[in-house]
This record gives sequence, structure tokens and C-alpha cells, in this order.
Amino acid sequence: MQFERGPIELRRRGTATDDTPAFVVQDGRYLFARWPGDAYLFARRFTTLLESPLA
Repeated sequence: MQFERGPIELRRRGTATDDTPAFVVQDGRYLFARWPGDAYLFARRFTTLLESPLA
């Protein structure tokens, strides 16, 4: 198992135009986000997963 540390910044949230503070981890078809502040980035990555063919 590998551990990936995200940014410490928890006061700012990702927005529709700025994903700098957001953090999402993807392992194959598993996608994980830490908290609601990561929702925009998570949604974009999730949409990409749904649109990609199953491997």
C-alpha cells in the first residue's frame, strides 16, 4: 500500500475555476477525495472515468 500526502491547506476550497487547493487520489477505477472542498476536482475526474471505456 502506498500513502500519498495531500496539501495541508484545508481553509481554501477548490472552485469551478481553481483546483489548486483540491486533492483527489485515483487508483485504477477507484477515486477518492478528502472533504467537500475537493468536490469540483472530484466531479471532473469522476466524469472522465464514466466517459472512459472499461479496461
